[in-house]
Amino acid sequence: MLAPERNSFGIIRLAMALCVLVSHCFFLASGSSQQEPLAWTGYTLGDYGVQVFFILSGILVTQSLAKSGDVLDFAIARALRIFPGLIVCVFATALILGPVVSNFDFASYFTSRELPLYLIKTLLLTTGSAPLPQVFTELPAPNLVNLSLLSESTSIPQSGSFSR
Repeated sequence: MLAPERNSFGIIRLAMALCVLVSHCFFLASGSSQQEPLAWTGYTLGDYGVQVFFILSGILVTQSLAKSGDVLDFAIARALRIFPGLIVCVFATALILGPVVSNFDFASYFTSRELPLYLIKTLLLTTGSAPLPQVFTELPAPNLVNLSLLSESTSIPQSGSFSR
């Protein structure tokens, strides 16, 4: 059952990741998760998506660890799978998207103290809500950057009680 050709785990994980993105769209647009279609259940679409995504991911990561046989090799392989994409995403967000959407001019943006703090805190996984200089400050849910990327470490007001 765990062989990729014998299951649809990849499609299910993608669908659940999309559920989280849709959930975050409602939150970002309104500033509240109560606007979401499933909020009446006590949990958001994102809550459900995260739970299913992590159950399946846990199964697959455990399978990967069992196959690797060595914890150090497994940890290195996980880091090499996760961190290159994270690094590209964080730098693209901070150095390309950020200055374009910021309320600051380019010079003020790049000399702001918030820029290096965002890079350091985000790359070290110490925060899920480090702001970029004057980015998304006027939205209903202000100053949130890479919310879906960092959703497990941000504190979004939730209607349910799944732990985040």
